[in-house]
Amino acid sequence: MLGDLLLALRTLTVLPVPQRGGEAGRATLWFPLVGLLLGGLVAALVAPLAGAPAPLPALAAVVLLAALGGGRSLRGLAHLGDALPAGRDRERALERLARARVGPLGWLAVALALGGKLFALAGAAPAGMLVFAPMLGRWAMVVLAFSSRRARLGPPGPRFEAGITFHEFGWASVLAGGAALVAIDAVGLLAMLAVAGVTVSLRLLAHRWLGGVESSGFWAAAELGEIVSLLVLSAFVTQ
Repeated sequence: MLGDLLLALRTLTVLPVPQRGGEAGRATLWFPLVGLLLGGLVAALVAPLAGAPAPLPALAAVVLLAALGGGRSLRGLAHLGDALPAGRDRERALERLARARVGPLGWLAVALALGGKLFALAGAAPAGMLVFAPMLGRWAMVVLAFSSRRARLGPPGPRFEAGITFHEFGWASVLAGGAALVAIDAVGLLAMLAVAGVTVSLRLLAHRWLGGVESSGFWAAAELGEIVSLLVLSAFVTQ
C-alpha cells in the first residue's frame, strides 16, 4: 500500500519521492489523495500573497499547480488539441498524438486552459478551491481510465490499464466524494458531478475517435477536471 501511494506521488508530482515498488493500476486508488495533497501545498504556498493585488495570487497558484505537476496535464491537453484537425482520420490523429512537438492548436489549448483557471481564481479565491480542484482533476484520470480500451487502429485494443479495477475506481471515488462533501458540502458534489460529466464525455469521444484512451487523453483529463471544478467552485464557494 505504501509503495502504491509513493508511486502515485511520483507519477503525479515532481516531489522527491523514494521508490518503494507499487503497481500502476493499484496506485490510481491514491490519485485523489495526491491531488488533495498537491492542492493543499499550493494553497499553503499562495497564502502569504492573500493581501496582494488579485491577479498575483491567482497567477502564482496556476504556475505552482503546473510546476508541481511537472506540466504533464498541460502537455497532454496540448497534444489532444493538436490532434483535433485530423478529424475522423484515426491514423492521422494517433500520429499527431505521438509527436513530441506541440503545434499552434496545442499552444492555443494550453492558453485557454490557463486562462480558464486565472478567470476562476481572479477574485479572492477561497483556499478550498485550490485544495479540492486538483483532487477532482486526479480523480477524473481514474474515471477516464477505468475499463477503457487502449487507443489503436483496427479492432478494439486491450485495457488501457488492466490494474485499474472496480476496487481502485470505487475507493478513489469514495475518497474524492467524501472529502469534497465533508469540506464544501453540496457544492463539492456539484463540482464532482460536473467533472464526471466532462470526463465521461471525453471518454466517449476518445473511444469513438481513437478507439480508446491513450496517454495524452489520460493526462488531459486531469487538466479538464481541474478547470471545470475551479469554474464551478468559483461560482458557488465564498469566503
